[in-house]
Amino acid sequence: MRDHCSYDYAVIRVVPRVEREEFVNVGVIVYCPARDFLEARIELDEQRLLAIDSTLDLESIASSFRSSGSMRASRKSRSWQ
Repeated sequence: MRDHCSYDYAVIRVVPRVEREEFVNVGVIVYCPARDFLEARIELDEQRLLAIDSTLDLESIASSFRSSGSMRASRKSRSWQ
């Protein structure tokens, strides 16, 4: 039988305009100290982001996720690490 462990997680959101209270969940960070596990996954859905705010600089958003060395990220049409 496997030992059960507790995992903690945090949802990553892009919030283009805080005052409008709109956001898109773009990823998750999962952590389990008992298993020495930490991983983040990002997926930017460009169409959903642009539907909320058509003036968004998607490349700037993607760049901020890429610059985080421990995160692996992917977009619907492209992937990067």
